[in-house]
Amino acid sequence: MFKPGNPGRPEGVKNRTTLIALEAARVARENPGEMPVDYMLRIMRDKDVDDDRRDDMAKAAAQYLHPRLAAIKVEDKQQVTVGWSPDQLYSKLMEIMVRSGAIKKELLTQKAMELLPSPEEKDPAGVEQDE
Repeated sequence: MFKPGNPGRPEGVKNRTTLIALEAARVARENPGEMPVDYMLRIMRDKDVDDDRRDDMAKAAAQYLHPRLAAIKVEDKQQVTVGWSPDQLYSKLMEIMVRSGAIKKELLTQKAMELLPSPEEKDPAGVEQDE
């Protein structure tokens, strides 16, 4: 029972996480073949169990089944130079998209059509066009 002027959990009362852990440990003792995580998953999937309890089991089991993603800092100090102008890059991209069937040549704008390389042209990297 709460005392006036003493808000919060009464002394000696266990929190939800502790209660879940204690219950999982009890079940593990009673059922030696069932691991605590298996118990939590079984309760979580049981439609007859109260939703709040199922939610608690899902939260408790998640830490064992799904790793937390950690933020990592990527430092890219290497700069790559391609040697193609923006028009050449656009031209190559349009050519690849037309060849792959991602877009139809008829749907390209006049500007895009002008940028497409002719079949006899080499690309800027010196690689022959394959037809």
